[in-house]
Amino acid sequence: MINNLTSHKKVAVSCLQLILADEPWVDLGYPKRPRYGKIIQRFRAPWKVNLEKKILQEMLSAFTAMYLIAGEENFENLASIISVYTSNLELAESLGYSSCGQAVNELTRVITKYYQTNLQDWGPLMFQRLSECPIHDEQLNVKLMFGCINFSGTLKHMIIPLKNNI
Repeated sequence: MINNLTSHKKVAVSCLQLILADEPWVDLGYPKRPRYGKIIQRFRAPWKVNLEKKILQEMLSAFTAMYLIAGEENFENLASIISVYTSNLELAESLGYSSCGQAVNELTRVITKYYQTNLQDWGPLMFQRLSECPIHDEQLNVKLMFGCINFSGTLKHMIIPLKNNI
């Protein structure tokens, strides 16, 4: 299926697949990707739900920037990639945005920020952005601090094979 897509759609689909995998969440200190339905979400602490949505947004932004840096798509086509993420309101809401317009604005701003930031500074950048959400669990906060560094290291290692089309 992916082989029949345009390059910006391939990048978008790849990034969406990556954020749904367990591995990035494990990098951040979670045992696996959190999976809860809408009904269960209502009974969870709101700060945890908001944090996990923020993590999804950061992962998606970082993965997209990684593909742009690796040359899988030109930065000039960022709007086309984002249009896939915001193709319908349900997808935008599942990523934690209240509207497609908000998703477009935020994703454009954050992906550009990662793209313009030195790779070695992605971990601190991600942790700073995640810290905008109140984290009422000190142990989770520490895991995220180290996890963001670990996650950014994984992204650095992923860029080389992408650049070399391995």
